[in-house]
Amino acid sequence: MHERTDVGCGRCDVWRTAKEDKWAFAEWNHWACGEWAKLGRTVPYADLYRLLLVEAHHEMAERAAANAVERYLSDEVASRCVWKVGDRFEAQERPKGIWSVRSVEAVYGTNTGPFCILKCRGVLTSGILGGSTHEFWDTNAKLKRLSSFWKPSTWRHVVMGDPCVLAGKQGVVVNADPTSRIATVKVDGQELEITRLRDLLVPVDRIEHN
Repeated sequence: MHERTDVGCGRCDVWRTAKEDKWAFAEWNHWACGEWAKLGRTVPYADLYRLLLVEAHHEMAERAAANAVERYLSDEVASRCVWKVGDRFEAQERPKGIWSVRSVEAVYGTNTGPFCILKCRGVLTSGILGGSTHEFWDTNAKLKRLSSFWKPSTWRHVVMGDPCVLAGKQGVVVNADPTSRIATVKVDGQELEITRLRDLLVPVDRIEHN
């Protein structure tokens, strides 16, 4: 899809450019009417072309204003939302369950002012993302934030260099061998070898993307 439309005369190398086809034609037709008028010729519907240009300028201004509002909502509202992509929470009201934030969109409500909409996917008991989706409005949703770490269901989720939680303590994975089902985790300055996943938590991203 083209981003701009060019209308003009290749021989004269005179062009009018706009983001919308009708805007470019409005600019060109009005300009052409003026050029014919200089030569003493009246173009039929010249007044219509003038009105179409006025309409085009109003639409351009409206589009620019709408884009400015969208940028503000994104830069100043959505960016400051307490919820970020990848966060997980437990919904306290319907639809209950555990959800993962997939995007944060800021909107302006005439009666409520600006607020954020969290577009989410349901989380299965295994920790991976399910197929259910829902939008939560942060103005009135009762959401309980969950940890950014999750129990791995496979050794592929244990990746060297990742932060982790072992038996409730923050640590880092210093070595991992999924084939042998063994890993080394550094906690409180000590390196511990683990052969079971039940006491280990890994970043949510590893669960969602593996």
